[in-house]
Amino acid sequence: MSERKAYEDFERAIRKHQYGARTGPKDYPRQPRNSALASILDGIQRTKDPFLLFLKGLILHRLNRRDEAIESLILSVTAYPWNWSTWEALSRCIKDRIELAKLRHLLPSHLTQLMFQVYSALEREAIEDEDLDECNRILTIIPDCPMVIGWKAQCLYILKDLEEAELLFDQLLVKDPFRIEGIDVYSAILYVLRKKTKLSKLARRFSSMSRDRPEVCCVIGESLSGNTGDHLIPLQEITIPSEANTIRRLSTIAALYSWIPIVSAHGLFLDMHFWS
Repeated sequence: MSERKAYEDFERAIRKHQYGARTGPKDYPRQPRNSALASILDGIQRTKDPFLLFLKGLILHRLNRRDEAIESLILSVTAYPWNWSTWEALSRCIKDRIELAKLRHLLPSHLTQLMFQVYSALEREAIEDEDLDECNRILTIIPDCPMVIGWKAQCLYILKDLEEAELLFDQLLVKDPFRIEGIDVYSAILYVLRKKTKLSKLARRFSSMSRDRPEVCCVIGESLSGNTGDHLIPLQEITIPSEANTIRRLSTIAALYSWIPIVSAHGLFLDMHFWS
């Protein structure tokens, strides 16, 4: 089976057999209903093409054959390490940092492998000082890379160096004013540091860009929940129902994104009966 044909069959099968209104990972059946995946898998079973190996890994992961998926994805990144989507899929298959350490010797010695180590740690929020060192090492190879600078800022946030993380996010927004990735973390930093004016400006700036992005919902929610005293948004516009709608939108959009920080909504829903 050719690479193009395999991808077309895979996309067609996925579109045909959607999971309906299910929104959470626990709602999915252990065995997918999509019977077409097995036939696509048979057509690429013996492939050595790195992109078809990537597709094979995606299918195996969806079929809950995790060990085989990891093997296929490792073969893919070994043959072609520049396909970052393969590294992301591999990260989703690996359970924790311990399993990653056991698999490290199987991964290729490559720049993307260093990036993968940091990315996987961030996905699990299991950051250590060595991950921050890895970010600095990567930046010596590809300086001014927005993605890696964003990772470094998130590492600093998790390691509770909030002021330094804030400075990095400020630099990122100067270089790329429309960058949405990571602004949820940035808003959390501003919220903790009580920089309400700056947080309000951030919310106004991005709410006009893409209100349906999970990160933007986080920024708006943080701004509404923390916007008292020194503020830019008029107090009469800040109501508990409006914040509730933002959090509800966030929970709908980002039901599969466990990394979204919505802890600040907890107090909101404790008091919802006063506003309903």
